Parts: sequence; C-alpha cells; structure tokens
Amino acid sequence: MDKPVDKHEARQDTSRTVLIGLYDDVHAAGRAVDGLEKHGIARDKISVNSSVPLPVGTFRAYTRPSRLPYFSALGAFAGLIAGFSLAAGTAMLYPIATGGKPIVSLPTVGVITYEFTMLGIILFTLVGVLYEMGLPRVKKPPYDPRVSDGCVGVLVTCETEQISFEIEGILREYGAATITRFAGG
Repeated sequence: MDKPVDKHEARQDTSRTVLIGLYDDVHAAGRAVDGLEKHGIARDKISVNSSVPLPVGTFRAYTRPSRLPYFSALGAFAGLIAGFSLAAGTAMLYPIATGGKPIVSLPTVGVITYEFTMLGIILFTLVGVLYEMGLPRVKKPPYDPRVSDGCVGVLVTCETEQISFEIEGILREYGAATITRFAGG
C-alpha cells in the first residue's frame, strides 16, 4: 500500500531556494564555481554577482544559445505578410483602373512590403532582446548589498531544501565568508 503524501512535504520539495555565498577574493569565488560544477551542479543554476569588472579567465564563460535570430525571422515573416496584405488588399478592395495597368502593381506593393518587413524585424527584435534579458522582471531577484561593497557573490539556485544544504556545505568548503538564503527563488 502506498504511503499518503503530506501536502506540506510535497510543497517543500517543489520550493526553490537561492543561496548567495559571499567571497572577499575573486579567485576564491572562481574556485567555488569550479567546485560546484565538479559536484554536478549545472552551470545554468550558478551565477556570479560583482560590483567591479572581473579579470578575464576567472570564470569559464557560460552562454546559453540565443533565441534572438528566431524573433527576427518571425518578425520578418509577420512584416512581410502584413505589408503585402495591406498593400495588395487595399488595391484589391479599392480598384482604380488606370489604362490597362494591373490593379496590384508589384513595384508599389514591393516598397510597402519591404518597409513592413523591416518594421516587423525591428519590433520583434526589440521584444526578443527584452525577453533574452528577462525584462520586465516581475519580482526582485535575490541580491546581497555586500556585493556593492566589493564582495563577490556566487548565486546557486537549488530545487530542494536537501540539495541547498549540500550546496551550502560546498560553498563553505571553498571559503565563503557568509551565505545568505533566499526562499522561493
């Protein structure tokens, strides 16, 4: 017979916790990030906050694939369809016969279609840039004000409470001066 699941226990397992380990030394923070990766923490769960530019090579660069080209392509397609529909549709709805010339003139329709294609690319790219930056932010991201005073913060998103305690131990092992815990990150 299956054991009944306690609602509070299930809710605790699905809540996420963000830990911020503060380091006085940039290189110690770099070693902590490497140590977290060695312990199997995915790189997309780790981020670093600093109030000053960090030396090149301190942290291995993590770049997730950008979706911006897809936004631009979708904008071009939407603009192309909208521009052609507006120009050709208007000519078809309000036909003006001019000496045997076609009702839908491709040079005229082409210019409007081009302009709408460019407008679609620009607008969809703007939306894509905001999406890639995570804007607008609905809630305030975890932050420790001591980062502004010169500390380097290593942020780790933990899926369960048990994992957060393990990660806290790893951060301490690599010399974290203090660790701040944010629930619901």
